[in-house]
Amino acid sequence: MKHNACVLIAQNDPFLFENCKNFLLKYNIITIYAENNYHKIISLIKTHKPDVVLLDAVVPPFDSIAVMNALKFIKNETFKMPKIFVLSCVNDIQLKKANLAAGALEYILKPVDNYAMLIRVFNVIISSQLQEEANIESFSNYYINKNNLCAHEDLEYLIFQILNEFLIPINMNGYNYLCKAILYNILNLPSNISLTKQIYPMVAKDVNSSAACIEHSIRHTINTAWQNGENKKMAEYFGNKRPTNMLFINLISKLITLKSAQNPNVS
Repeated sequence: MKHNACVLIAQNDPFLFENCKNFLLKYNIITIYAENNYHKIISLIKTHKPDVVLLDAVVPPFDSIAVMNALKFIKNETFKMPKIFVLSCVNDIQLKKANLAAGALEYILKPVDNYAMLIRVFNVIISSQLQEEANIESFSNYYINKNNLCAHEDLEYLIFQILNEFLIPINMNGYNYLCKAILYNILNLPSNISLTKQIYPMVAKDVNSSAACIEHSIRHTINTAWQNGENKKMAEYFGNKRPTNMLFINLISKLITLKSAQNPNVS
């Protein structure tokens, strides 16, 4: 199982750090503060191997580009380049292009909306985990306690909202099966319930069908949405690789539990 995710914050903004720390700790995501200094940042990244780094564009005595270039030369088999968000006060298109070319995931102008930044960081971590492994056990540490979830009917509404964002076609049989599979997956968190052996048969029993038919219909529905050239959400999370049923159901389950915990009185 993968280690708990880690976020390194190299920002002279105590509010951003405290907000990140308090929010991400609920999901077993470690937050580390780094003084905004080139040598200290490089040292902490080598030591802690964070998944995500929030980096200031100005890093005395150099800058964010120098940090990213230095990271490319770390010779360590276990080191993996973190996802880097560069935060800057300078709205300069050339500087933005230079940072993106050096390896930044995003170039974000200050002042930063702390809540939006948290969601960005959380989604990047989820997406990275999903792309690395297709094993439901790998994600159990990030699931929210079921006691924090809202009522069934509200969960169903959240599922409808998020599937709509992913342009899942509502007129297909697989849409209803997918909704049920996601709901069963959420209600059985944090246990490692099997999609093939448990969820498909439960959905099949509800609709008087077979598990094989449920699996095929869900796969066809996800594939139809993925092939939609205007589907920005699919591209954002999965790029040019079609998600498996398990990856997609896990992702939607995470987004639902996150929204549910933040909005327990959804109506």
